[in-house]
Amino acid sequence: MNKLRYKGYVGSVEMSEEDNCLYGHVLDLPHETEITYEGETVAQLKEDFMNAVDDYIAYCESKSQA
Repeated sequence: MNKLRYKGYVGSVEMSEEDNCLYGHVLDLPHETEITYEGETVAQLKEDFMNAVDDYIAYCESKSQA
């Protein structure tokens, strides 16, 4: 299985023939935390993965400052 890596996070790469798209989810997150991403091309998938990771990091930082 192919994987994406960014800022220490690892994500899966999967394909949906039915929807004609690529998708995945960030692996090894805390219990009940799920982050997904998708794209029609590999470049779009990578971009959505990186944006999802950046959003998650920002969310975690905002919670630790509260």
